[in-house]
Amino acid sequence: MGRARKILMRGGIVLTAAMMMASVSATSAEAATGRAVTGPVVGSAPFDVASCSPIHQVYEGSITTPGGVVAQLDVDVCVAFDSTNCTATGTFSIVEGSGKVKGAATGTIDCFTTKRKVPFDFTLEVQKSTHHLAKVGQDLHFRGKWQSDMESGGPFTGKVSLT
Repeated sequence: MGRARKILMRGGIVLTAAMMMASVSATSAEAATGRAVTGPVVGSAPFDVASCSPIHQVYEGSITTPGGVVAQLDVDVCVAFDSTNCTATGTFSIVEGSGKVKGAATGTIDCFTTKRKVPFDFTLEVQKSTHHLAKVGQDLHFRGKWQSDMESGGPFTGKVSLT
């Protein structure tokens, strides 16, 4: 009985270790898909006319990731008017712990809306990523509504998701 118990215990340890490795692998796989930097985001979107022509805007916010971690989002764009809406081009970064995701930001802002909350829709193309937070070449989707104060910015709510 003693020998059988030792074998069972060793088997249990091996099984537990295998389960822990699978759990770590699943977490790494989840992170590599970009899920580690997705979730609801809230923040503010100040703008100015000094850095870009005609408008420079920065969406600064906090993302609550599926794992419950808070990541910091920064989308820095130049906004141009066209006949139906505004187009935005620039850069983005997401910082989660000691990891960082950076890349290009492009999208639209419904700047001709008469609604109080202005819809926006950006594609965030991952160009660099540390700590396996996202895959290079992967696109994230950042969409939401910004409540302009018509002077220097205003709050926004939105979501960063996988495309």
